[in-house]
Amino acid sequence: MHAAEPQMVEQTGVTPAIIAYITEAFAESKLAIWARYLDEEEMAFTRQHYFDRLQEWPALVAKLHQACREGVAPDSASGQALARAWLELFQSYAGTRPQTLQKFRRAMEQEPHLMKGTG
Repeated sequence: MHAAEPQMVEQTGVTPAIIAYITEAFAESKLAIWARYLDEEEMAFTRQHYFDRLQEWPALVAKLHQACREGVAPDSASGQALARAWLELFQSYAGTRPQTLQKFRRAMEQEPHLMKGTG
């Protein structure tokens, strides 16, 4: 469904406000999990920045799927550009401290819910 399709909104009742609510609830479920792995300072940073660029993830994931379908080599210029975009987006809410990034990796390994909705 697309917000620019009024007929779909009318038929389903799924408005942009409903989508925003669901997106926030989904994000909050991830934040609750990360809170079990991060210290207070790390969690405060993550909470402060997680919603800033949340809407950029779907487009990036779509580009990654397209690159995989097209056989784009990971070491190609475009493959590396996608990897940099992923890292930049991730670090925008996770920060750059190696210790913190390791905590996120551990959470991703141990918490299947964190992978839901990622493509």
